[in-house]
Amino acid sequence: MNANVLVLGGGYGGLTFARTLHQLQPDLDILIVDREPVHQLVIQLHEAAAFTSPIERLAIPFDRVRGGVRVVQRTVTGFDLAEQRVQTDHEPIGYQWLVIALGSEVSDAGIPGLGEAFVLRWLEDARRLRTHLETLRPGLERATPPEREAWQTIVIGGGGATGVQLAGELADWLRHDWNRPAGGHIVLAEATAALLPRFPSDLGREAARILRAKGVEVRLNEVVTAFHDGIVHFSSGDQIRTRTMIWAGGIQLPTVVAAANLPLRQRALATDDFLRLPDHPNVFVVGDCLAVLDPRSGERLPASAQLATQAARAAAENVARAIAGRALRPFRPNYLGEAISVGRDNAVARVGPLTLRGLPGLAVKNFTEQRYVESIGGMALLREWSDRHRPAD
Repeated sequence: MNANVLVLGGGYGGLTFARTLHQLQPDLDILIVDREPVHQLVIQLHEAAAFTSPIERLAIPFDRVRGGVRVVQRTVTGFDLAEQRVQTDHEPIGYQWLVIALGSEVSDAGIPGLGEAFVLRWLEDARRLRTHLETLRPGLERATPPEREAWQTIVIGGGGATGVQLAGELADWLRHDWNRPAGGHIVLAEATAALLPRFPSDLGREAARILRAKGVEVRLNEVVTAFHDGIVHFSSGDQIRTRTMIWAGGIQLPTVVAAANLPLRQRALATDDFLRLPDHPNVFVVGDCLAVLDPRSGERLPASAQLATQAARAAAENVARAIAGRALRPFRPNYLGEAISVGRDNAVARVGPLTLRGLPGLAVKNFTEQRYVESIGGMALLREWSDRHRPAD
């Protein structure tokens, strides 16, 4: 199998790149390779895991959004950049232009026992966690008195965007839904001095205030050191027994990308200003595999769908320019801020110089999600997607 342009990954970056390049160069043969048959709205996984939204709402079939490009379901297993070929669990695929947009994996930070914890990176993770949460109430009803606290306690390690959003959703689930474990308690542990450490400090402070008001125990400067036999161990010496340990402590390159021995920068693939791999001018990188740096501070910006789609559009324009023999343009990120939900009825957001809280923050987050869905599938998909926004029975 061969393609003019091979896109590895059909997430926010890969899909945006393919659709943009098809608009610019409709005669190109563009092929997306993804391990799933659907485009996953992973920035909303916390809603699906905590019963706020149906899981199906976050799974959009590629047939609805592929925008004139081919899509095949494969798992990438290796790279042969010298021969311009990618290995998969089926046949190898040749290319003239390659885009690496394989996203990221959850990093366990080398902490013993975290392989036993729940994570939240893909739809299957949300489904697995949701299925487990449904066992808490019946498990609590059968538990002996010494076992009850473990059934009632949910521990989340990592106070970044995933941890904060999941803690907020689960707090509302415990307060409102029929299948909650009676007396349920959530502990959110963050290793640094503030929640949302990669975001403006006022967002972290406000998120902590909202979560505590919802009954979440927020522990700062608290490092998870191990998780064994249902016990979470902390650097302070504390231990918490739980049936539900969720790890949201960071991301890393996908294993297959890390194994390719490509140049790295700030724990991601190094590229030039035009998003190309060094020594491989026909290979571009977008999404979580790319470290997007703040032009002013040089620090890595938070991985986000916003930056993934920006880089994807820039890379698509540069491929079109290269094909046409025109000069490439350097990628300059325009980081507009973020909106982080803190439960079903609240959010914190930074839009330019403005910090928004509560319903205004939630409105920004909802608008951003709606705009993206419309951009990939038009008003018809947006209406269908909005109609599916119903809490599960």
